[in-house]
Amino acid sequence: MTTLENLLRMSEGDFDYNKIYSESLSNLALQESDPVAATSALGELTQRDSDDARITAQAILQKNPWDAHLTAYALTVLYSRDAEAGLHAMEQVLNAATEKTIIEALIENVLSDEKNFRDGAGVSFVSRLAKHLRERPDLSVDAVFRFRAAFEP
Repeated sequence: MTTLENLLRMSEGDFDYNKIYSESLSNLALQESDPVAATSALGELTQRDSDDARITAQAILQKNPWDAHLTAYALTVLYSRDAEAGLHAMEQVLNAATEKTIIEALIENVLSDEKNFRDGAGVSFVSRLAKHLRERPDLSVDAVFRFRAAFEP
């Protein structure tokens, strides 16, 4: 039995993430059967402030999204570690973004780096995001209102 299989057999309360090797955490974050364990493993990699967090987040985003919270967190981690790669991932995710959690992550990334999205590489993304939000009047999350206040006249 592999380390990943052993980890997945444990209950969430039995995990001591800070004692798990980075490679095992990355594998745990990339598995597609336990979204809580995957998100927690990515969180531990992020806490360790290693490049493994960026690499794992990018790998998660290259797969078909299977959990909105994991996808949203991976977007946040990737953008905070590598804005160029994060913006590329955000552009890829935007068209299919229907989950509030993912849309909030996109908005939070924009609001965390307003200069880049007003004057830099993210300008066209803001236009696409604004259009996407106009097509989704059902979204009434705080992040949408803050985005509109910051970027729409």
